[in-house]
Amino acid sequence: MASLSERIASARKMTITVGHMTFHATRPTIEEFAALHRDKVKDPDIARRYITGWDNVLESDLLPGGSSDPVAFDPALWNEAIADMPKVWSAICAQIAAAAESFLASAGSNEKNSAAG
Repeated sequence: MASLSERIASARKMTITVGHMTFHATRPTIEEFAALHRDKVKDPDIARRYITGWDNVLESDLLPGGSSDPVAFDPALWNEAIADMPKVWSAICAQIAAAAESFLASAGSNEKNSAAG
């Protein structure tokens, strides 16, 4: 059985779809989300930090003129490729921000409900 800390970390896992590509990500904690905002971290760096894997990513998605062969996720490859993928980094960051905001709203709702009881 997973420990509570493992369950908390697992609850932050999310998938992000951009076109035909699926990215596996970890939602930043609210503490991290606040720091990203405070430090004005750029979208490509957020995508680098929170994407942990992918499915259905082809060489041609990463390299103009590339083949239609699927590519295995590699952090170094992702670090290099995302720099030239503004539509992808924008979509990833929008979905990560939405997930963090949704979690924060849910946590605030839970606090109101428990305080009323």
